[in-house]
Amino acid sequence: MFIHFRQSSAIACLLLTATTTLSSFSNGFSIVSSPANIGKSNTLSLLHATPNNKNGESNNSDVHLYRQARITTPLLTALFTTLFSNVSPANAGIGSVIPFEVTRKEKFAGSVTNSVILLRMKATLRKSGYYAKKAVIGTFKPKDDLSVALVTEFGDGRLFNLAEDSSAVEKYVEASNEKPHALILYGQDVDISPSGEVGTIAGDDLKATEKAIMEKLVGKGLKDFTLVGGIVIHRVKTGGKDAGEDCFFPVSITSTADGKVTDIFPEVFGDLPTPRQTVVLL
Repeated sequence: MFIHFRQSSAIACLLLTATTTLSSFSNGFSIVSSPANIGKSNTLSLLHATPNNKNGESNNSDVHLYRQARITTPLLTALFTTLFSNVSPANAGIGSVIPFEVTRKEKFAGSVTNSVILLRMKATLRKSGYYAKKAVIGTFKPKDDLSVALVTEFGDGRLFNLAEDSSAVEKYVEASNEKPHALILYGQDVDISPSGEVGTIAGDDLKATEKAIMEKLVGKGLKDFTLVGGIVIHRVKTGGKDAGEDCFFPVSITSTADGKVTDIFPEVFGDLPTPRQTVVLL
């Protein structure tokens, strides 16, 4: 739509220019300037010289106009021919539809890029003391770009996989001088191809995983811990317009302190159109 608008504007401007230019010498010549005939041999024809003086003698103004017509006519013909024969479709070039984005928005409404997820979490978790090197960062799923970003933002460079080593957090707490926070990413993974095809969703059930993590962290000497659950949506990292960040479909985020679980989803992701309790993945 945007491209059509620009093309229409350009055509309108050129038509106005053409009309103004042609009218500037129409007093001395009879000119055919119908848009329907532009591009044909008789598009802009100088039919008859009509001298301005009564004696039938051409003056300098007529000569000037004739020269102007010889220069302007081919240019206008070329411009109109280019405009009317090379109109691009709305989806070509810049602004074209990206199948990945179409599928993501249709199948995973409410998902956003990893960088946006990180900004939202920072805005909330900073209030609870989550800063760099102040938290244990763990996953209960395969390592991905989002978990690495969480390590950079809140952790000390280490990423623990709780599914493989449940004692990692205890060891970390024992080696700490203070009770640390813990930030755990869990959930599932899915690929969307450049053509927009959804792959198989891999990973354990979100609710079951959340319960398993709780059991591993409660009573381990943590100040508090935050669990972030959802679906990581992977995309290709190279390939022109198809390349870009992975996205995350948030389903749950809770904070547990002193045995009390607080749902902070409304504060972090509440404005997103994510169907939390009635997620239909496919």
